[in-house]
Formats: sequence, C-alpha cells, structure tokens
Amino acid sequence: MLFFSLTSQERQLLEEFVARTVLSNEARRAQALLWLDAGESSQAIAQRLRACRQTGYNWAARFKRRQSENDISRRLADGKRSGRPSTSALHIDPILSKTLDRSPRQC
Repeated sequence: MLFFSLTSQERQLLEEFVARTVLSNEARRAQALLWLDAGESSQAIAQRLRACRQTGYNWAARFKRRQSENDISRRLADGKRSGRPSTSALHIDPILSKTLDRSPRQC
C-alpha cells in the first residue's frame, strides 16, 4: 500500500473542494485522496470509484508532485495526455464549408 498523508492545510482545501464541487473528475480525485489519507486501502477506494488501483496511485503521486501549485484545482487537474494532437479540424472544416456552400449538382 502506498503511504500517503496530507498536511492539515491540504486536507482542509480538499474537503472544501469536495463540498463545493459537483461530481467531476477533480472531485473524485479529491475524495480518493481524502480516503487514502484516512487510511482506507487503495483497493477499497478503487472499487468504490470504479477505477483501477493504479489510478489512485497515479492521482496521489501527481497531487504530491504539484505541491508548488497554489490552486487546488490545478493540483487535481488531468495530467497531460500523450499522443499526437488532433489536427483534422484544421483540414476538414474548410473543405466542408466549401462543399456545403455548393449545390450537389456541382459536385
């Protein structure tokens, strides 16, 4: 089990965040971190949130890695995704607008 503990200030910020935030990915992460800090097993938390155990470890590690961030929502935000960014809209949108402006008989 991953040893995870929050400072009293981090715990207070997370509790306030959970209380005022509607169900979102960030709220799920905050609640998972609170449960981890309370000593619950990562397996139990994963089952409750319908996530894999490794996801909880990733959330905890990312939260601690971002300690320099002042904004709690930035510390809970999604990590960067790998892979090539989508570029199809830049190419397809102009073609669609030209095509839709024309009569089908011209095509």
